[in-house]
Amino acid sequence: MSYAAAGGSRAGAGRAAVADGDTEYIRLDAKIRESLDKMVRNVAALSTDVAQLGTTRDTPQVRERMNAMSEEIKTLAREIGQMIKRMGAFESGTENEKQARRLQQIKVKREFETALDSFRAAERQKMAKEQEVVKLARAASMSSKAGNPYRLSQYGGGAAADAGAPERPLLAAADDENKLERLQADIDFNEAIIDERNRDIEQIESTIGEVNEIFKDLANIVAEQGEMLNQMDSNIESAVQNTGGAAKALRIANDYHSSAMKKQICLGITCVIVLAIVITAIYYGAKH
Repeated sequence: MSYAAAGGSRAGAGRAAVADGDTEYIRLDAKIRESLDKMVRNVAALSTDVAQLGTTRDTPQVRERMNAMSEEIKTLAREIGQMIKRMGAFESGTENEKQARRLQQIKVKREFETALDSFRAAERQKMAKEQEVVKLARAASMSSKAGNPYRLSQYGGGAAADAGAPERPLLAAADDENKLERLQADIDFNEAIIDERNRDIEQIESTIGEVNEIFKDLANIVAEQGEMLNQMDSNIESAVQNTGGAAKALRIANDYHSSAMKKQICLGITCVIVLAIVITAIYYGAKH
């Protein structure tokens, strides 16, 4: 093979590599978009379920669906974070193409951070509600131990086990053995709720911790790929903020220019009038 042929072969391979890189980048961007859209939808559904905690709609099915949704969102978040990191690894193409990719990475990164923040807020709300249930269950358990049977609703958060009454008074006709059995059953039930909710709270704390780690990983993307992303992000924000100021300055400049033009026209007209008067006076003076 001649040198020219070899050179042509290498050039063709280079162009193919660039094309392959572009194709892979397009696929990656599409996958991120698809996963991010799904994550946003799942977070919205999770928030709806979280709002039902502690209400009459709080059921085992809701909690099972909510926990499964949280796990799916965590998986999506980890995958999206890795894919966003991969976006910065593409070096093929012109400088303009590279810059366009960096801008796209910034845009996707910010949208992902917004979705992550919404997910974290939903988990925190869930934890606050679970902590309230634990508080109520402990109060109910202490009430039962003091001889006042009170069973916390398993999923409603504070509703009595029977007839919706806040307390279930002892029946005068019940014998002591039945009273003790009822008291112990209520204590066991409330303690079981406390244990279950505490496990849920631990899982929520773990989820929030994972989200915080993903935020740190996103911040590390800037450190690993230099300050370029950070500077471009700041430039984008500055451009948005300065757009209004620039438009105002442009209006002021236009108004100033118009005012100056008007003054020049008035001055010109005045000069013409004065000149006409002088010429007229000279003309009539010469005739007399």
